[in-house]
Amino acid sequence: MHWPLKTSFVVVVAVFVALSCGEGLAQSEPVTLSSPDQQLVMQFTTVAEKGAADIGGKLVYSVTFHGKPLLDSSALALELADQPVLGSKVQIVESTPGKGDDDYTLIAGKASTIHDEYNKIELRAVEPSGLKRTLLIEARAYNNGIAFRYLLPEQDAIKQLRLKQEDTEFRISTDATTWALELPNYRSSYESEYVKLPTSALSNQGGVASRFLIGLPLLMHEPGVAWMSLTEADLEGNTSMYVTNPSGSWQGHWLVSELSPSVDHPEYAVEGTLPHHSAWRVLAIADDPGRLVESTLQYDLNPPSRVQDTSWIHPGKASWNWWSNDLDASGKPAFTTANMEH
Repeated sequence: MHWPLKTSFVVVVAVFVALSCGEGLAQSEPVTLSSPDQQLVMQFTTVAEKGAADIGGKLVYSVTFHGKPLLDSSALALELADQPVLGSKVQIVESTPGKGDDDYTLIAGKASTIHDEYNKIELRAVEPSGLKRTLLIEARAYNNGIAFRYLLPEQDAIKQLRLKQEDTEFRISTDATTWALELPNYRSSYESEYVKLPTSALSNQGGVASRFLIGLPLLMHEPGVAWMSLTEADLEGNTSMYVTNPSGSWQGHWLVSELSPSVDHPEYAVEGTLPHHSAWRVLAIADDPGRLVESTLQYDLNPPSRVQDTSWIHPGKASWNWWSNDLDASGKPAFTTANMEH
């Protein structure tokens, strides 16, 4: 059994388009990851200023679905305390491909027996100069989605993990329609309406640059291309990810991750030791939204349950006294079993 978390989805990963990097830039040879049915393609590469390839480039990824661009060249980077951004000047020195499948049984949920195949890859990116730090990226491509996460191995240049922020970009190829959970801050009850807006509107209100803090999952639709759902999985040892649109203009239709700060030390998002892995960044992609509902991708990516004996777990009903303002049949507040049954 795998732990169920938020909404699951179908994802696609795309081929890196050299021209999307802009003028004056050079790219390394891309590393490609495809889903078993070849419909989702994800590519990784590094992009550096011309003539500066020897000092490394920015690590980026892109995604296509049915051969159509879904995510353009998007950065992968980590902000560590008292150090340069890790991922801005690296070289991909090794890539290890593989494949696997997830077979398990759900005690309760949308299906009882799950079987999902995937292709995977692990990239090793190294800084050729400076601190010469190492960053690993683990990625999977399923027929119904893609997922990736950061891995930080033990290394002399990073004595202790003090992660300030994760700079993961999601540069949507077109100005997608979003159904966004807009939240006031990191300490809300995570309850609000899902507002339907273009991605560009999440950075601009009435012609004025604005900021929205968006909770996950985030539903997106690129007409003629795909439906997408962005979320995360396997959060243990990490903090929750939000996204925001930092462009500040009507033309900007891209998102970047924003990790919630630690309660004890708000200057950091995560503190700990190495080795460390981030939560999975999960993008479900499908031809229609119904496929997102059917997906078990999040279950696939969460670790197996540590509960050995599950015989006592059965689906059942739940009662919530708030719906009736705690009032019993006579209109008086009553916190009793009889009132819950009522």
